[in-house]
Amino acid sequence: MADVLCNALKQDKSELAVKLAAMPFNQEDANEAFVRLTCLSNYVAPATISRCVQAVLGATEHAAWADSNDGEALVRSARSGDIDIVRLLLDAPPLHAARADSQDGMALVEAAENGHTAIAQMLLDAPQHAARADSRHGLALVRAARNGHVAIARLLLDAPTLHAARADSQDGLALVRAAEYGHTAIVRLLLDAPQHAARADSRHGLALLRAAWTGHTAIVQMLLDAPQHAARADSQDGLALVRAAMKGHTAVVQMLLDAPQHAARADSRHGLAIVEAARSGHTALVQMLLGASHTANDILKWDRKDAAIYVGGIQVSTTGHHKPPGINSAVALGLEQLDEVRDITFKSGMDESFIQGGHA
Repeated sequence: MADVLCNALKQDKSELAVKLAAMPFNQEDANEAFVRLTCLSNYVAPATISRCVQAVLGATEHAAWADSNDGEALVRSARSGDIDIVRLLLDAPPLHAARADSQDGMALVEAAENGHTAIAQMLLDAPQHAARADSRHGLALVRAARNGHVAIARLLLDAPTLHAARADSQDGLALVRAAEYGHTAIVRLLLDAPQHAARADSRHGLALLRAAWTGHTAIVQMLLDAPQHAARADSQDGLALVRAAMKGHTAVVQMLLDAPQHAARADSRHGLAIVEAARSGHTALVQMLLGASHTANDILKWDRKDAAIYVGGIQVSTTGHHKPPGINSAVALGLEQLDEVRDITFKSGMDESFIQGGHA
């Protein structure tokens, strides 16, 4: 019977579907039809789905249970944003009404991830078995932060104190996600939380690393300027500098080099920032790094006898006419203009662990 009902809906036979929904299913069929109805929001008008759900729940015999399958219908409706169905499920007869906290608050996580603020509020305000903002170790906050849903993030942080989401839950994972995807307002919200604020230096400075990698300059500055537990520009042995240089984010590189406390060093990780900037053809960045205070004596060694460039004692290039793929001639020209070297060619098979290293 569940198949017949769903097929009728997919064929746009809405009146037939409503009549079928009110027919006396056996209990197992009624529950299956009920859950499957919530999956059809992409195919059928929400109003029609709501009528069918109401009919299945209100059938005179073998009415579906709103809490069947551990509240799966509620989770799916929260994901798709069907607020009328969410309301129907929560307001069903008390014995089998959906619980807002079923599946350890998964409906709240889905609503938060997809930006359904009104549904998130409804789940948190349920009079019985309300969803907890801190359920699943604050996963709803992490998902909202990743997707930039500021209103939901604030809602979760401002929930009743006993079960409010913590900005520093999962060792600041929400901050990492917000920084990586450039959601400046959420980064500020997490750092300024009055209770259990996120630490800018959590996870070995991973938020800074991700923001530098993706070029979100304002967030990098915010993390470096945090009044307490500020991120260190040289954390993970300067990996943020390496990744910013690799991606050509000049402003971020300058910011990391100029940090007033614990500035990144151009010679960290055996000078990998210069190597990656050169490999990617970022001439201006190579010049900037060559001019940094920790570069001239510590990184580049021009050995005229061997005609090679050494980085931290490791030979990474040798002069000659051949340039492997990926080496931009503009870089060679830029270095030549600096009178540091006359040519640049990188040694093949360079240890990729330098690039991929650090805490992810």
